[in-house]
Amino acid sequence: MANATELLVRTAGPDAARAALRRRAGTSFDPDVVDAACIDLARLRADPDDDLNPSEVLGGEPEPRLQYTGEALDRVLAAIGAVADLKSGYTRGHSAGVAARAASAAEAVGCTDAEVRLVRRAGWLHDIGRVAVSSRVWDRPGPLTDAQWEQVRLHPYITERVLARCPGLAEVAAVAGGHHERADSSGYHRGVRQLDRLTALLAAADVYQSTGERRPYRPALGPSERAGVLRAQALPDWAVDAVLATGGHPTGPRPPDPLTAREREVLALVAQGATNREAAQRLRISAKTVNAHLEHIFAKLGVTTRSAAAYQAMELGLLG
Repeated sequence: MANATELLVRTAGPDAARAALRRRAGTSFDPDVVDAACIDLARLRADPDDDLNPSEVLGGEPEPRLQYTGEALDRVLAAIGAVADLKSGYTRGHSAGVAARAASAAEAVGCTDAEVRLVRRAGWLHDIGRVAVSSRVWDRPGPLTDAQWEQVRLHPYITERVLARCPGLAEVAAVAGGHHERADSSGYHRGVRQLDRLTALLAAADVYQSTGERRPYRPALGPSERAGVLRAQALPDWAVDAVLATGGHPTGPRPPDPLTAREREVLALVAQGATNREAAQRLRISAKTVNAHLEHIFAKLGVTTRSAAAYQAMELGLLG
């Protein structure tokens, strides 16, 4: 309702906004909330350039003010994450899955109860920044444009900034904002090389959970493909193994930097939709050689389809 009210006041003025809100009272909006908003619409903040004092906004909360701790806070945070997941029909339940997987992995590597709770909360909230990016980007069936990719890269930053405004969630913000970081600095939004223990676990859990979910540009991947994608990430082996264990996978060493420079070039072109012939022309090699490279790429990455390979190319930063 706040979104509709702001839009109506800004574009149509207080009187028209009041009439429109009252027409929707009892259907789209709670009548009591509509009555409260209509008391003085002219004074509601309508200019996005106006300075907003967070303390003033919080000070306007009616008494008694709700405070949540412990399990009650967990339920609230889980609900916030679930609502954020509804930004796209492809991500429903994603954050709950990441939270459960990250927490299980944290327990397996000997994290304290407080650390397990922290990474679980970060899992619930890690994607709330998705809400600030258009659904047209998340639901795009093909490769993203450069501008769209920049929007995607900003969503962990937005997550962290939103959560950091609440002092009680400062630690959660730091972990949640790092869920796309990688140990070779190829991640985002900071591009750091050093990942703390909880951030590494959350990042690994996010990859494994995501690959098992359908996306507009690929089907859900099978267990072996999911493991292959995760093992190809620049994440600590112990974090990868801990997350793979939550999916029932045997753990073990993974080869460093599995693809050659030429294989990376081939994968990048194919992931952008190029045929073998088109990739061959771009690289000035034969289509037969491209096919041979793809066979090696699929074997090294543990994938069996082009869609799975394309997803991994995106995660490796080959499409940025």
